[in-house]
Amino acid sequence: AALPYDQLFPPVYEQDYLPMPMITEPDDQITILVLGTDLLPGRRGYRTDGIILAAINTRDHTVTLTSFPRDLYVLIPGWMLQRINTAYPRGGFEMMADTMEYNFGVRPDYFVLIHLTFLEEIVDNLGGIWVDVDQTICDYRSDLKQDYCVQAGRVYMDGPTALWYARSRNTSENDFGRNRRHQIVLRAVFNRMMELNSLTKVPKLYKTYRDNVETNL
Repeated sequence: AALPYDQLFPPVYEQDYLPMPMITEPDDQITILVLGTDLLPGRRGYRTDGIILAAINTRDHTVTLTSFPRDLYVLIPGWMLQRINTAYPRGGFEMMADTMEYNFGVRPDYFVLIHLTFLEEIVDNLGGIWVDVDQTICDYRSDLKQDYCVQAGRVYMDGPTALWYARSRNTSENDFGRNRRHQIVLRAVFNRMMELNSLTKVPKLYKTYRDNVETNL
């Protein structure tokens, strides 16, 4: 006979899971949680499948990126044991910050929530990006309605290609591979902005930013 639900999935209580001790951070460090969401027009439910903590050291002029797998089960304070990508949709940045603090000992100062279309538009506004693809990847592209491959090496990508590369759920890679590609694309966008006289593109970039980004910065 099938077991009752409460025996298959017993309730989880916060007192059963001790919080992580807080990590000592440098005084000159700012932390920003970068969240990528699959929220689309007309869709009610969404998750933050891209989760990157950016630590900016203003004294040493360095940026460290730490990715968190979207399906990582964590205790979400005030709610339940659940995937980390459900914390922000459930309770906004406050719940997401509580979750990061409780499970990892770091509380982000700020957040940037990016909608899917932002990456595609920002890459096109920059005239494309050069991506250092670390290994060949093939997967289906819904915009082309066919399988598509990029070879390892330095590859030029327009907006749709960059979005496909970052989001691909190729079966040969796990979620760590996807997180790695998120960082590769972010680095390529940054490098492209440094190559160009980005000030001339501020009006177009700002409109794209305003339409697709939520932040407390």
